[in-house]
Amino acid sequence: MSQLLATLVVMEEGIGRRIKLFRRQRGLTGEELGQAVGLRKDQISRIESGERRIEVTEAALIAEALEVTIGDLLGNKPSKSLALAARVMAPLADGEAAPAQLRVRQILEVDSVLANATGSKTPEPSEGGLSAYEHARHSSPRASSTNRGYAIAKAVRSDLGLGGAPILDLPALIESNFGVDVVFWPTGESVSGLCVHGDGVAVLFVSSSFPYGHQRFTLAHELAHHLVDDPQEVVIDEDLFGRGTPPETTANAFAAELLMPDSSIKSLVDRQRVDASTIQMLMRTFGVSYQALIVRLHALRLISDNARTAWEARSPSSVLREAGDPDPAELVFADGAKRVPPRLWRTARLGYSEGKVGISALAGLQQRDPEDLYTELVEEGLYPPLVQDDLSDI
Repeated sequence: MSQLLATLVVMEEGIGRRIKLFRRQRGLTGEELGQAVGLRKDQISRIESGERRIEVTEAALIAEALEVTIGDLLGNKPSKSLALAARVMAPLADGEAAPAQLRVRQILEVDSVLANATGSKTPEPSEGGLSAYEHARHSSPRASSTNRGYAIAKAVRSDLGLGGAPILDLPALIESNFGVDVVFWPTGESVSGLCVHGDGVAVLFVSSSFPYGHQRFTLAHELAHHLVDDPQEVVIDEDLFGRGTPPETTANAFAAELLMPDSSIKSLVDRQRVDASTIQMLMRTFGVSYQALIVRLHALRLISDNARTAWEARSPSSVLREAGDPDPAELVFADGAKRVPPRLWRTARLGYSEGKVGISALAGLQQRDPEDLYTELVEEGLYPPLVQDDLSDI
């Protein structure tokens, strides 16, 4: 299988010339470079002359030996995604956020590779999305943090024509209207989500090591950071409800109104006493967590202070069981979902079938073993172009 995989990288025009240039700049001979990466001198010579194709793992080893990046070898122009990827790890302090930051960095790096290899670009925001951006970034600074969040969410719903309807597919709604990528990945409970954004690049990340409703609230929360143009390039959210700073309060208010519009909640409750069945119905209808819903009901004055305390003292599972929910675990436990931006996955598959990127780009997106993924793609009937030359060297 390794021999098959070694044929999957198409020779990038000029890579041999650049390898030769970097080698000479480092004062290395072809034999010394070969020894560093496990290749013979004649193989290095054929790579540098453009006679031998280079496999992605070889490119990585050569780049490391020459103290450059693979992008340098490929002659890639510095991309916004790659530049942002380099800064994703900057806020790393105690290491608890590392898994989430590393996953986002990997997505940004693959995005850069695909952009250079295929010319792919992040879609432009929709007309409604552009209008929502304007409303968010010019919202009244005099309003309280909570009221500002509510106002921005109402504007987004209006600009996107959502009315008071529940949002069924939040990631798709965000990607199709705001020109950002959405990633879900089980990276533990140390971090709920990240908003990573720069000039023309944005990734909203959600840890799926939390229940479904918590994930949706996190995603809406991260969207708020992006819409208001948070000055931090990397916003790390650990406990969404643990910090009361104005930006976090605004983001939470935005998420609450976006997912649970006040008019719809009040209409469904309709002055009735809130009981377990009401809680269960609202959680299912709006796809939200128990905690977020209780806070929202209290904020809308649909439950009293004492009632909020009583509800928060109960476990979500017990409330759902009392209401006769068919599958409480679905709402209470983490699902460990793995979602990469569909546009990147489509671009990677197309680029792979056309020989513009290797299996590593797809494996990087999915965090899969390249050989296992190669076998799976073959079973689907997806192959890279057949490479005929230099098989004797591999």
